[in-house]
Amino acid sequence: MKNRLRVAAIQFLNPAPLMWDFEHPPRNAELAERYDVHLTQPALCADELLNGQADLGLIPVASLTESLAVVPGCAIASLGQVRSIQLIVKRLLERDARHKRALAKTKKAERKRKKGK
Repeated sequence: MKNRLRVAAIQFLNPAPLMWDFEHPPRNAELAERYDVHLTQPALCADELLNGQADLGLIPVASLTESLAVVPGCAIASLGQVRSIQLIVKRLLERDARHKRALAKTKKAERKRKKGK
């Protein structure tokens, strides 16, 4: 069997449209020949890409680094405000600078939005 691309995926509602063909006939058998999809935790998808354990992954924008590239034309996105996803943090680990920067930007944008009301 030829090498298959390793895909780190999550089993949540948001990526369901992207994952449909991987999980349902008639295309799932064909795609299984080219892709090895495994489910993982959202927080681990970017780490698996960076560590070479996955070739493709569904990751939050906050996890993007210069070492990762966005696949053109493939995203879970909205043109307007989204209320189905919330950024929630209990505590931030010192070693995770990517998430710290993203959280700081989000907090700043939220404060700016509230002042504009």
